[in-house]
Amino acid sequence: MSCSVSDYAAYYYNNSQNPACGEKYKDGANLYGFGEMNGPEGQDEMLKRVASSKATMEIAQKAAGIQNKIKWSIGEFSQINEEGENSTTKWSQIQFDVKLEGVEEVGSVCESGTRGYVCYTLLKMPKTAILETASASLKEKDEDLYREWVKSDEYKQLVAELVK
Repeated sequence: MSCSVSDYAAYYYNNSQNPACGEKYKDGANLYGFGEMNGPEGQDEMLKRVASSKATMEIAQKAAGIQNKIKWSIGEFSQINEEGENSTTKWSQIQFDVKLEGVEEVGSVCESGTRGYVCYTLLKMPKTAILETASASLKEKDEDLYREWVKSDEYKQLVAELVK
């Protein structure tokens, strides 16, 4: 059974019990962002841009949560590391920007329906892209901590969690 963006919109707004849509676009190895915008027919491009912006914001919020997990993982490792070897950077001072790299459009559609004329956009982003940008940022700020962290059990556990 397939799941179009329109089908997903119905699922997203609890107007459908289509489990295929819920499973297909469930956050797993990828984050998904959904956006919609109502407006007049004939304004598809503008409505799609707004829907895409909303979908991007949803992905950004989820990416920030992943980023916090990454920072927590570094913090756990850093605390363990400080008991043995001393790292040069205090982990709590490390700041990462959420970079939305690898975002792809799953689909975008405009249609008339029970909600009037509406455009929907569904985006996806691999969770590993967040890990890659955070790792690059850590490496730039404290290469020694980065090298030790990527060899740690905390890092391996984080990678396993992100790709499931």
